[in-house]
Amino acid sequence: MEEKPSYYAIIPAEVRYDDSLRAGAKIFYGEITALCSKYGVCTASNNYFAELYGMTPSGITHWVTQLKNKGYIAVEYEKEGKVIKQRKIILKPLNTNNLVIDRVLTNINTVLTKVNEGTDKSLGGYLQKDKENNININNTSNNNIKEIVDYLNARLGTNYKNTTKQTQSMINARFKEGFTVEDFKKVIDKKYKEWRGTEFEQYLTPQTLFGTKFEKYLNQKTTKEVDPYAGVPRLW
Repeated sequence: MEEKPSYYAIIPAEVRYDDSLRAGAKIFYGEITALCSKYGVCTASNNYFAELYGMTPSGITHWVTQLKNKGYIAVEYEKEGKVIKQRKIILKPLNTNNLVIDRVLTNINTVLTKVNEGTDKSLGGYLQKDKENNININNTSNNNIKEIVDYLNARLGTNYKNTTKQTQSMINARFKEGFTVEDFKKVIDKKYKEWRGTEFEQYLTPQTLFGTKFEKYLNQKTTKEVDPYAGVPRLW
């Protein structure tokens, strides 16, 4: 498997402290909640989970059986004749008052309602819209990164690339902290005025400007430029 899921999993207390469950089954339940929250239903196969956790499919089957027998999940099968086309694992409401798992179940019901009402012809269509939204967000982020790097290059006369992974990572980290494109331009302008023509001019780079001192640079008071002719009588 090339990439492992990066979304959050939820293991409510009722499952977490169930002594009759194996530890692996509890982790597996969390994986099911993550897939249900993301896709509305868990349709992943035993082979998928086996590869994810480095187990055999039969071991996954045992976990499914444990959780089903305890009433934590329900399992449905879509068949074509006698052939099973797809398995669906569905979370069942718990006895405890758990607001987090209730939120997951609400999200699942929202997804399934949209599908059933014909908003999309299939769950795949609904997920495709979600994928398209993510693409639009990524495109917006890339455009903002390009605008920032282009501004830096225009100011410094440099040729930094907006496709460099480290530069993208640092800019995105600042975006996640709530900073804007205009904030980046302010930092570039402030440090350019302060460091140009000095020994610090070498640090006018994306790595320095967009790093962990970004907020400090942004809030730094602008130093007034010294007039070299101050106090000297002028003849004009």
